[in-house]
Formats: sequence, C-alpha cells, structure tokens
Amino acid sequence: MMPLPIDLSVARGFAVALRIGVLVGIEREKRKSQEDGPMIGGIGTFLLFARIGAVGASPSRELDTPWIFVAALACVAATLAAGHVVESRARPGSIRPVGRGQAASS
Repeated sequence: MMPLPIDLSVARGFAVALRIGVLVGIEREKRKSQEDGPMIGGIGTFLLFARIGAVGASPSRELDTPWIFVAALACVAATLAAGHVVESRARPGSIRPVGRGQAASS
C-alpha cells in the first residue's frame, strides 16, 4: 500500500488555523475566569471552529469554489450569534449597542 502524498501547504494551513483557535480559546478561558456569568467558548470550542474553517477552506481551494467555505463560515457565525444571544439574556446590562459618535467601552 502506497502512502498518500501530503501537501505541505494544506498541513501548514491546518496548523495555522489550530494555532489561532488555541489563542482565541485561551483568551476566552482567561476572560471567563475574570468575569462571572456564562460565556460561550473556550479552548475546545474555538479549536472546533478552527477545524471547521480549515476543513471548509481546503476543499473550497481545491475545487475552486468558495461555497463550501461560505457554508462552514455561516455555521460558525450562526453558532456564535446564538451564543451571543444567550449571553446577553443571562447578563442584560453587559452588552450594549454602540450608537453614532459613541465608542464601545472596554
């Protein structure tokens, strides 16, 4: 049985996606420990999102069609939006819309 050839650019893309997912997940875990109340996501969640993005981007590039990646991105965006809604309902005063001429306070 012949080993499958590995395209190093694909492996590099997956590695970069996983690194970004870990970094965002670590930041969320750190913020969770500093703030009370529910927050979506941690290392595992953002690693999953990174894998979904990498798996969606790879065939999109190979097949030269963006729709696979767009569908993966839409799934992740819907999940994050649902988490945002849950978080804002759990802590009503924590998330405020930014109006014209106003800056978001951090």
